[in-house]
Amino acid sequence: MKKKWEKLMDKVTKADNELSSAVNNVAMNIVYNGFDFDDEPSVDMATSHELIMSWHGSELYPQEFIELMESKRCIEPSDFSI
Repeated sequence: MKKKWEKLMDKVTKADNELSSAVNNVAMNIVYNGFDFDDEPSVDMATSHELIMSWHGSELYPQEFIELMESKRCIEPSDFSI
């Protein structure tokens, strides 16, 4: 029985690592313009299992930041409603 649980936990750990890697890959490919180096938005998974970009309490959802990256090729502070 222990082997069954170990296999299940290994599967969860692997999926978590893959998700974390995918989120990091998205974050690394976003171009920021006009932000201080140590004050860029963060890209994370929300508790609702939804990817979200946040900065100073304001949020952008994937459709929003994808459209911005496709149209302007960058994310700027003015893209956030703060």
